[in-house]
Amino acid sequence: MSSSSIFDRNTSSVTTTQGTGTVKLFDANLGFGIITPVDPSLKNLFVHVNTVRRAGLADTLTQGHTVSYTASTLRHPGFITEIAIKTP
Repeated sequence: MSSSSIFDRNTSSVTTTQGTGTVKLFDANLGFGIITPVDPSLKNLFVHVNTVRRAGLADTLTQGHTVSYTASTLRHPGFITEIAIKTP
């Protein structure tokens, strides 16, 4: 008999999406930000401050920046796992 919990992750159903978006909000003190994808068919994405810090952007990410991202459904749908400021 196997047991499951809310902490089990079914990695066979994990999807990732790469894209470009605009920073709608980022507040390091609150610990998160919101990215609006360029693709209008996609919903806003959540980015945690730790993801931004790992990318070295905690002091530079501001509203209006264009970013590239990788979003994953491993934790929650629309949760960004990698982020970078997009350069022209």
